Amino acid sequence: MIIINKISKYLFFIIFSMTNQIINKKHLLIRIFMYSIIILIYYNIFKKVSKDPNRLLYITITQWITASVSIVLFYIKNDIETNRIIYYFLKPTSYILYRFFDSLGETFIKVIFIGFCCIGQIYLLTNNFPFALSDILNCFFLVFIGALLFNTILIFLGLLSFWIKSINNLIYLNLTCVFCFGGLIMPLNYYPEYLRKIAYFTPYPWILNWPADIITDNKVYKFGLLYWFLWIIFFLIINTMLFKKIQNSN
Repeated sequence: MIIINKISKYLFFIIFSMTNQIINKKHLLIRIFMYSIIILIYYNIFKKVSKDPNRLLYITITQWITASVSIVLFYIKNDIETNRIIYYFLKPTSYILYRFFDSLGETFIKVIFIGFCCIGQIYLLTNNFPFALSDILNCFFLVFIGALLFNTILIFLGLLSFWIKSINNLIYLNLTCVFCFGGLIMPLNYYPEYLRKIAYFTPYPWILNWPADIITDNKVYKFGLLYWFLWIIFFLIINTMLFKKIQNSN
């Protein structure tokens, strides 16, 4: 009965977050607009410098993932700055899991709406349907789990704001790592071997390069889902430890 109650609580967090995204759609519409502009820019660039249609599709997928991530970092930062986080010290519900499932609901809605925008825009620009109908669900799933791993890193950065008052440098560092090690613009197989090896010691390839490679080139990663899962567990554990440290500091 206790387990059922906990599951129902986390399901409530997901549903509430999804509903909130739909009701307060201004932020979602801004993301869709910005995503469309970015894809249009890359389309015009690749039309002049590259005849490989997969290059545009690859960029479309990686930008879709990054546009679908939650703003959970700023929610946590606000909780810490306003001391609202103290409210969660005495609650039986895990704050980390609350924020994780809340971000899950937010990302789920963004993946769906931005995804349909992605498919429609690629079709309008190229007169080709970017995915086989049988692959659409798999595509949405891969984008979703890539963005979900990104969310766990953002939770980590948000918690660090308890000790670091200005985390702008950390946000910039994280975005730089996404660009360098995630394969934001081009697949990691274009990288020098030494840099590719370094990248795979970080979580970033499993956010962007892994899902985009599977969708665009049907590339097989034997243990890809396992590595993704291990990074999710790693950050959930680290984030829980950081929260306990914050709790013990008060």
